[in-house]
Amino acid sequence: QITKDTDGEFVSLILVNESDAASTAGIVSQRFDLEDTGGTAVDSGKILVGKEASFTATASTQDSYMAFHTSLNGTLAERMRIDSAGLATFTGSIKAGGTSKVYFNTTSTGVGSSTVNELDVFSYGEMTISTGASNANILLTPHGTGKVGIGNTAPGSDLEISKVSGQPSLELSAWSATATAAHAGVIKFQKSGTATVNTFTAGDHTTAGEILGRIEAYGVDDSDGATLSSYIEFANDAVSDADSSPGKITFATSDADDAGTPTARMTINDG
Repeated sequence: QITKDTDGEFVSLILVNESDAASTAGIVSQRFDLEDTGGTAVDSGKILVGKEASFTATASTQDSYMAFHTSLNGTLAERMRIDSAGLATFTGSIKAGGTSKVYFNTTSTGVGSSTVNELDVFSYGEMTISTGASNANILLTPHGTGKVGIGNTAPGSDLEISKVSGQPSLELSAWSATATAAHAGVIKFQKSGTATVNTFTAGDHTTAGEILGRIEAYGVDDSDGATLSSYIEFANDAVSDADSSPGKITFATSDADDAGTPTARMTINDG
């Protein structure tokens, strides 16, 4: 036991490796041993500090790392390394147990920081995102006006899938021997009369002429701008009642003079 009454930092132990070789050979470590049932000490843990490159008298060369070792089947091995830049590399998984969370930000809530932090997840092989709990959701919740890009580092929509010299695709695959709509792929447009997600309030129904959803196709005009070429539009054809929302589908295309505002060519109403 080493004790000292101080209101500042108390450095209780200093380990020095006096190797001045022009290499990374000089390492200092602290090992922890535990005895087995036969009274034999077993190497059980180690904290190691080493040089990332040969140290000289110049401060810019004095970069170090810290490695943490634990024992598996009686053999010590490195499990985590923190380099001179603060990058932590793990040989195993990162686990937050119970209701714990892992934050990648400078605030406890994970949002609202004045410092912009970035989380990059990279894998040389297949990457899987899954939940351990039954029926648990996987949520993507960008902050503010943030968006999700697949193959695109600057997505222009809430979700944008991009591909260079190829065909980006969105596939809905239903694998079932049941021949009903409940077992088929669905593209769903939901328009609510309220401004709260997942909330339907009595009286706030969709009304006549209210747009429920659109499928839009864009081209590029001679001024190098994305221009709306055509669309299929779904709307209420009349006020929704207690159990129905009367529908209307409009098909619109552009001619050479529409300037990005397609003209309705065909409409299917609720009759």
